[in-house]
Amino acid sequence: MADTTNINITVDGQAAEQDGTPAEPTTPAKSPTTSNAAPKAGSAKSQLGTMAVGAYLAKQSFSIASSRVGQYTRDSQLQSQVNAGLQLLGYAGMIAANPVMGSIAVGLSLTTQMIDYNFKRNQYDAARSVALERAGQTNKSR
Repeated sequence: MADTTNINITVDGQAAEQDGTPAEPTTPAKSPTTSNAAPKAGSAKSQLGTMAVGAYLAKQSFSIASSRVGQYTRDSQLQSQVNAGLQLLGYAGMIAANPVMGSIAVGLSLTTQMIDYNFKRNQYDAARSVALERAGQTNKSR
């Protein structure tokens, strides 16, 4: 008793029928409404793209300039103030866009800043107390 095994073979993108003859090729129909032509110079798509690129470049320029204030002026305090001001503007924008999500984002950001500040402060205090003990200064009022 002979067993029959059917093997489907695809040649040049065409599937073969059970009897070995190639099946009809299936190609997607081209839509007459689609056009690959570039938008005309005065079209709305072209203007929108130009405005988007301009806005992106303006944002990047402002970001670079504001991030290097301290480097150019050699004033780290001024850089910290610029960063804090930009952060406040970002918070205001978030709250204006969506008050609930903006408030949550502000709360999370302030919470993480407080945690980081307290962690650094504890590290500084521990290192300072060790340095004072090495120097021979101890608190005698304890």
